[in-house]
Amino acid sequence: LDVVVAVHHASAQCLDPLADRLGRRPFTVACLTDYSIHANWIADADLYLVASDTAYERLTRLGKRVEKLQILPCQAPDKVRLKTIDEEYGTIKIVMMMGLEGTSRRKAQRLIGKLLELPVGKRVQIDVICGRNQRLQERFENDYQECPEVTIHGYVDDVPERLKRANLALMRLGCVSMTEALAAGTPVIGFDWHAHEAECLEKLHEIGAGTGSLNPAEAASLVEGFLRNASLRRRWYTQAFKASQSESSSAAAARLILENLRRPASDRSSTSDRSSGVS
Repeated sequence: LDVVVAVHHASAQCLDPLADRLGRRPFTVACLTDYSIHANWIADADLYLVASDTAYERLTRLGKRVEKLQILPCQAPDKVRLKTIDEEYGTIKIVMMMGLEGTSRRKAQRLIGKLLELPVGKRVQIDVICGRNQRLQERFENDYQECPEVTIHGYVDDVPERLKRANLALMRLGCVSMTEALAAGTPVIGFDWHAHEAECLEKLHEIGAGTGSLNPAEAASLVEGFLRNASLRRRWYTQAFKASQSESSSAAAARLILENLRRPASDRSSTSDRSSGVS
């Protein structure tokens, strides 16, 4: 066993005990799947892969070896093209992703209601993806059975392709979901997020391919501005496309792991003080 990679903060804490139980210590990697960083991510790893300046700076101050990715590793569709205004044909396709927990139902309902009240509301077609939350799916189906602008889906296995075909993604700003949208070349407007996911909004602003608001009325206004402002759509389309065309995040992560693995063991250990303890 040459390399062990942790992609969750709980498994990151197991890296050092696991490595010590093996006859020959493997190279250990913690690949942060958050744009923010909290104490549980700090472990005894030989290498950290991060996708935000905040995480990079914090780990560097602790003396850790850190490499920075542009975006998190995620599923990405093939052959992403730059979206253009000419391809819209009067209808804006929106994918709304509710996240694994489905805890944002009321905010999503208020947001959809506000959108449909707007003069541009008839221009949108909203596909709501509820994932495996059957109760959430049933509630939405009951609420929007008489609304042709809204289509409800449960679990789907082609999220990257759906995002690629969409003009805009509305979502609870989970790190992976937001990254999948950007990898598909699709701008994002967030309407809810947990405190530890606020870094997602900063990343979105850094890339320049969307924004967000915790207020459903304000989020609806942001969507209206996107629909009405062709210049804004072109800018967000361009920036999202640029994000999608950077080196594949998964390929970049693999490359960086191999580059660091090839360094002499003495060089690797000298830059990882194996310290811990973050407030």
